[in-house]
Amino acid sequence: MVLDEDGDTSFENFDESIVDGKALRDYSEINDDVLAEIETDVRKKGCKIIANKGATLYGVAMMLTQIVSAVLDNRSICLPLSAPINVNMASSMIFT
Repeated sequence: MVLDEDGDTSFENFDESIVDGKALRDYSEINDDVLAEIETDVRKKGCKIIANKGATLYGVAMMLTQIVSAVLDNRSICLPLSAPINVNMASSMIFT
């Protein structure tokens, strides 16, 4: 689970992350090195998309393409999820 916005201010909450109904840390393939690699990749993803395409909106389009393809091909896939939570703070929305 990535908290805050994408980029340098985000942080990963691996202890609360669920993948296909199972806690992320319960997978035998997951260790601290893998988690550090995931964190680095997530932090760099927005910059990489901007460098290649000019804006991060293409990341949203890429995910939508994967979702539509999975539905049309009747495939079961796991994808990242971001959901707004309305809170009474300076920022009107937080995404988790």
